[in-house]
Amino acid sequence: MLRLGARNLSLVAHAMKLASDTIGLVRQWLSLPEMQAVLRIPAPLTSVFPFMVDYPATRTPAVARKAQETIARGGEGTILREAKEKHR
Repeated sequence: MLRLGARNLSLVAHAMKLASDTIGLVRQWLSLPEMQAVLRIPAPLTSVFPFMVDYPATRTPAVARKAQETIARGGEGTILREAKEKHR
């Protein structure tokens, strides 16, 4: 359920031209008593899903997409691939 919430938060941030990302590596760090004291997080609370939202430093250029392939399962479990050139 948390991932669905984070996905929705990412989509809203994107619509608002904001950058967002999950920062799961800091979860254990945020659970340390020293860090909870620095950040003034009360003792019974703990971080569950660290997530950041901010204005992007630079605009990310659009990514060029690779040629599309059609993937389908054949009668005996084989995978058939048709390159984009066949669809031109």
